[in-house]
Amino acid sequence: MKLGYKIIIVAIVSYFAYGYYSTVQDRKRQYIKEVESIMTDIRREDYFAMHNSLDSTISSKISIDDISLFIKGFKFTKQSTFILESIDNDSNRVIVKGSIVNNNKEMPSIFKFKDNNGTISILSEKIGTKELVGSRYSFPITANKK
Repeated sequence: MKLGYKIIIVAIVSYFAYGYYSTVQDRKRQYIKEVESIMTDIRREDYFAMHNSLDSTISSKISIDDISLFIKGFKFTKQSTFILESIDNDSNRVIVKGSIVNNNKEMPSIFKFKDNNGTISILSEKIGTKELVGSRYSFPITANKK
């Protein structure tokens, strides 16, 4: 094979390798940005922003009070950072695993997102030992009449 063909083949392979690497890095940055946005909402105690970020399938099950109970106890600062460990794709669901470093304490974290054509919504969050779950009560609350 001539040298010119070898150079063209190497150039094509490196172009596609760079494109794949760039796409993977963009996805990592996108999900790190989403987690950092969640951390900002927790730091600011912005319950409504967190509720608006939830997927429509679980937003009806999780109330603002559930979010406030989840947030209670976290003392995130501007210096708190998220360290990404892995991103697992399962059709349109994405599981982001990592740890949040806050005041020299490391909390393992798992975030599940739903990617709907570029629109990312939260399916579940677990930071340390706390998990964002809905209360067992539903509205309207009816009392048993005797």
